[in-house]
Amino acid sequence: MKRFIDLWIGAVVLLLAALLYTTGLPKTDGMATSIAMNPAWYPWLLLVMAMICGLGLIASALLSRTGSSNVSAGVRPARMGAGLLAICLYVAGFWFVGYWAATLLFIPALSWGLGHRKPVEVALVTLIVTSLVWLVFTQLLHIPLRDWPF
Repeated sequence: MKRFIDLWIGAVVLLLAALLYTTGLPKTDGMATSIAMNPAWYPWLLLVMAMICGLGLIASALLSRTGSSNVSAGVRPARMGAGLLAICLYVAGFWFVGYWAATLLFIPALSWGLGHRKPVEVALVTLIVTSLVWLVFTQLLHIPLRDWPF
């Protein structure tokens, strides 16, 4: 049963990432430059990595049914799949609700999923990381982030 769940999680992550990659995110005019010179490629690269990990989950689930998998006992594909799904939703949210709203929801959700249960620490880390990333991109690098969609 566990492998069946892993198979479905991998399929959902793969399909959601592929759907967002093909239809969900707009391409900017500056994306003609190389990846290293343009941070607009970052969400696209996250989606590619999510698709690769989704394929890995599917392969792991299929191989373990035949008894030929070498996946170690420490790997938790369901938790990894949930994290990848959260990243896909974050990338989509980044475009639809803006950087601030998506990040202020994503960091605490991911922290909770990873086992951090101290609300004050999670809130401080969320505010500090979100603010620092915004400052670095907008003030130091002069790269505007999608603050709010309206």
